[in-house]
Amino acid sequence: QMVPGLSPINPFSSIVPLVFVLTVTAVKEGYEDYKRQQSDATINARPIRVFRESKFTLVAWKDVLVGDLVLISNNEAFPADLVLINSSENQGLCYIETANLDGETNLKLHQSLPETIHLLEPEQLAKFDCTINCEHPNNRLYNFDGSLILNEDGTTLPLSVKQILLRGCVLKNTDWIYGIVVFTGKETKLMQNATDPPSK
Repeated sequence: QMVPGLSPINPFSSIVPLVFVLTVTAVKEGYEDYKRQQSDATINARPIRVFRESKFTLVAWKDVLVGDLVLISNNEAFPADLVLINSSENQGLCYIETANLDGETNLKLHQSLPETIHLLEPEQLAKFDCTINCEHPNNRLYNFDGSLILNEDGTTLPLSVKQILLRGCVLKNTDWIYGIVVFTGKETKLMQNATDPPSK
């Protein structure tokens, strides 16, 4: 005979495990968020040399601005998406490692425009005046549409992916490069391709 309102299952015994599981999950996700924030803070605090007031000055990655000209040395990562202006190698060549971006370990060859490879000394950099027109932020790693205009005479030079150095990539087998920042932070192609971690 059934008795209304009587259940063989104790509600307390069902709720306690559920509350325990939810609590553990919340604590775990909170800890992972904290570790991610710590990692982001460490990366954003990395020093980078930026050309300001006719000299290179150390600033944190988080303080790099669009339009800044930066100096990157061998084995250093790029703090933003850059247009390659010149390098220590002949004809403005440089080699980059893109493993952090696409998992590929083979070095890729990039090259600056011939019209900017004469820029070597701070005095020349201080006089260099250009305007860069480029696409809106997007997640296309292997395409870039833009142009560099030499303001002195109005010459417009097309830019391709060969002149673009993406955040997260590392300079290799090249003593140094100069680059002009075109995208920072969440607008970089690396961040445009990032996905939020799944909620468990």
